[in-house]
Amino acid sequence: MNEKYKKCGWLFVIYGTIVTSLMLVTFQYIRDFSAIPTPYYYVTALIYLLHLSLIICGFLLIQSKHKVHNFMLPLSIITCLNVPLGSFIGGYYLYLRFKISDEN
Repeated sequence: MNEKYKKCGWLFVIYGTIVTSLMLVTFQYIRDFSAIPTPYYYVTALIYLLHLSLIICGFLLIQSKHKVHNFMLPLSIITCLNVPLGSFIGGYYLYLRFKISDEN
């Protein structure tokens, strides 16, 4: 049963790594941080933590840890809001999760 989640785990790891690295590269080009309003810092930190948790949970999916599904369900729903790549990966996890649940 958990072998089907390994591909999805790799997709989450790759997706989280790409978005996190793009965020870090983008911050190198910001010259004046005082011009950015404070709420943007909080939103950016929240998005950064979301993608870091996607990387960690993706590795746990690859290792076939059973408890990771408690965290991956809300994370995949949130990831579906990021169109188009995030919605594909989040939807793929949700499809696998509920398809496998129906078979058992």
